[in-house]
Amino acid sequence: MAALDQQIQARDKTEEALLRDLTDPDARIRDSAIRVLADRRSPAAVPHLIARLQDPNPEVARRAAGALIAIGDRRAVTPLIDMTRHRRPEDAGPILYAIASLGGPEAEAFLFTLESGAPDEETRR
Repeated sequence: MAALDQQIQARDKTEEALLRDLTDPDARIRDSAIRVLADRRSPAAVPHLIARLQDPNPEVARRAAGALIAIGDRRAVTPLIDMTRHRRPEDAGPILYAIASLGGPEAEAFLFTLESGAPDEETRR
């Protein structure tokens, strides 16, 4: 019930307040802020969401990747590529999907390289 209340409260916050919430010690508050920022598709949130890709809570980091896809800003491609280097191959699928969704020359080059040379067969697919 508390998570639902947080989500409802987050919807009424200003973008500035949501950006502050991205650094809150409580992962649930960070997660709620990311959800609302994704819904609003604010390009101003992109640098803050990129920072959350390194969140100590893996769910918050995944949610940040999803928000970046929703916003569709290609500034996220390089940080997402970096994120794959710190994950096990079997955990990289959603990140690779995010990179492919954002597209662009850097994403295409990275994905082509993986397709032809990744040591893990699942990653190549």
